[in-house]
Amino acid sequence: MSAGDVSSTPPGDRGEAGEAGEAPAPRELADAAPSGRSATNDMAQSTGSSAGAPTPSTATVSTPAGARAALRAAGHGALVDALDRRVRQRAAKMKLSAEQAGRAAQALERELAGAPALRELAGVMPRSTVELARAIEGRGLAREEAIRIAQYLLSFVEAMQLGNLAQLDENHSHVIGREWREIDYSGERMTWQGQRDAWAPKGVLDFKRALHIHRYFASASRLPYFTRIYRPRGHMPPAPESEDHEGVSGRARAPGSELQ
Repeated sequence: MSAGDVSSTPPGDRGEAGEAGEAPAPRELADAAPSGRSATNDMAQSTGSSAGAPTPSTATVSTPAGARAALRAAGHGALVDALDRRVRQRAAKMKLSAEQAGRAAQALERELAGAPALRELAGVMPRSTVELARAIEGRGLAREEAIRIAQYLLSFVEAMQLGNLAQLDENHSHVIGREWREIDYSGERMTWQGQRDAWAPKGVLDFKRALHIHRYFASASRLPYFTRIYRPRGHMPPAPESEDHEGVSGRARAPGSELQ
């Protein structure tokens, strides 16, 4: 399908693994080239404002091996496993070298410190958590916004009650924390420019803001493939409260609103 046909191919979904021709999610990027929760309280804790909570600047920096061991000891072995799979994989998209995986482990150890939302997301969407930490340290994503994205993803998972969450994490992690130009569509019948042009009118200007990610899911979740693959039993959560520099309020809009 063409890049602009957003009615059948969202930018962030490649469908079920191995299912040719299924609506692709924003595809994986080759790294060699480039709940109703208490969000306010979580943000305060996540940014290190709670007493004694280390921030990335004060947290101890381990060696790559030490960071991997620390993550496993803290109960985040799924993050290390996700990194190991990306080192072993043959496909270029989302592949990491051993050195890149080591740096990612260090980033995860730093960024999860004092950030409850990121730590909780690690147990729910480990691949997306890896990309949030890497985006903070390598793509200019503000830590506060990364925490908002984590909070939103947690609320999305809780509200939608997905029957195939692991597949969604795999299919969408490569766009999390990225600009459109950083998403690799090589080998597909689409380009990042075409996908950007199709989704920008819906308010999906990038995947570096919680509000933009909400707008993407609000549209993608209405498509038939989404229900078939991810098997949601719930409903979309409200839009996250966030300042929107495009002049659109970050508060939830009425059902059917284009920038919901």
